[in-house]
Amino acid sequence: MGEHLLYLGTNDGVVTVRRIPGGWQEVAAGLAGCAVRALAHLPGEPRTILAGSDGRGLFLSSDAGQSWESRNRGLFLNRIRSILVDPADPSHLFVGTEPAAVFRSLDCGITWEELTGFREVAGHEQWFIPYAPRAGAVCSLAAVPGIPGRLYAGIEPGGVAVTEDGGRSWRLLSRLPDPDAHQILADVGGRLVLAAAGSGVYRSFDGGGSWEHVLAGYTRAIALVPRRPGCIVAGPAEQVGHRGWIARSDDGGTTWYRWSDGLPTPLEGIVAQVAARPGSLNALGGVFAVLSNGVIVHRDPDQSSWALLTCGPSGITVIDLT
Repeated sequence: MGEHLLYLGTNDGVVTVRRIPGGWQEVAAGLAGCAVRALAHLPGEPRTILAGSDGRGLFLSSDAGQSWESRNRGLFLNRIRSILVDPADPSHLFVGTEPAAVFRSLDCGITWEELTGFREVAGHEQWFIPYAPRAGAVCSLAAVPGIPGRLYAGIEPGGVAVTEDGGRSWRLLSRLPDPDAHQILADVGGRLVLAAAGSGVYRSFDGGGSWEHVLAGYTRAIALVPRRPGCIVAGPAEQVGHRGWIARSDDGGTTWYRWSDGLPTPLEGIVAQVAARPGSLNALGGVFAVLSNGVIVHRDPDQSSWALLTCGPSGITVIDLT
């Protein structure tokens, strides 16, 4: 049985904890003083983790977070907002940055090159974040399982861009009604593409050529629940950053219902991240939600309510499960 590790990206580095019967055991804590905004692990290598920071670039650990090394050669923008490991080749990595740019590494992060075609997308010069006008941010990068070379980038604010050639050329999917794109997901073969945006969740059945608004509310986080076809969990809110709740759909986004049992609703803040894996909690399965106050909650899809996980420090910003 493999090792089950939960990586916690915080405003003060990365904490690694291991699931043990009835609780958690801290494995490591590192990158103190570093605000972590993105995490990803290498498939089949649970102890190899990538951490993207807000201002210090990218780091890699091959020992579950006990030691870290900088991986910034050629990565000249240091505010990392998203990380993607290419499912077709785990040595190929992509990062999205703020200002909005995409970089690629073909050697597991040792060297990087900017995919300059991304900044050639029409309208790039108009991407600005109101609270920090640094020409937008690539908040999400998503591969399409089963279609090598097709990637989506969620741009805040700018919309959704797609590449069919592994990042050399990009085009903007201009029909998305809301350009404030926070997260993009695609299922196997790209039959379903989802966008979590400032006005809610959008759904496409044609690769992003057309979109349907299926859930209202400011939304930063969304997840497809594995081994449950059509099951989607999202974290909309009534206001930007406030009065959030958790929603679930069991029919691919056509209908939704409130799934916030066990949580004070509306939340004081919002749902910042949702992650889902098959299996039980002891195998780090189920649905995990990171709330904007740094709290992590967990729920098995068949359980009656959410449970608080007291497994790390305050100020949690992002998690990764292995």
